[in-house]
Amino acid sequence: RGRGRTRGDAVPPQVLALDARNHGGSPHSPHMTYEAMSLDVQHLLERLGIAKCILLGHSMGGKTAMTLALRRPDLVERLISVDISPVSTAPVSEFAAYISAMRSVRIPDGLSRSAARQLADDQLRPIVQRRA
Repeated sequence: RGRGRTRGDAVPPQVLALDARNHGGSPHSPHMTYEAMSLDVQHLLERLGIAKCILLGHSMGGKTAMTLALRRPDLVERLISVDISPVSTAPVSEFAAYISAMRSVRIPDGLSRSAARQLADDQLRPIVQRRA
């Protein structure tokens, strides 16, 4: 009869937090897809010698975690995906075009907030509709 301890109790859990590419202290990369980010996680697990993990991802990290779980289910014991939308969104690779469009918006001084917002919407509408 045991003392209530299991083998799992003997090995303390490790929690790793990582910066996704183009986030935090991670290097910049022009290639930003969920597949690429899931490969980043896979390579980290391999480099650290982690054969199987419980993977938690928030927002973009949740989609990255789901991509890894679908591509390499042998690496993921459990998956926790937090705060992601079940709707289709623009691919991450298109964000640069949206950021460029937002930087090109010109709002003259003296407009009310609602008028400025409407002007920005009007300037961005063609770009957003064309890419949607």
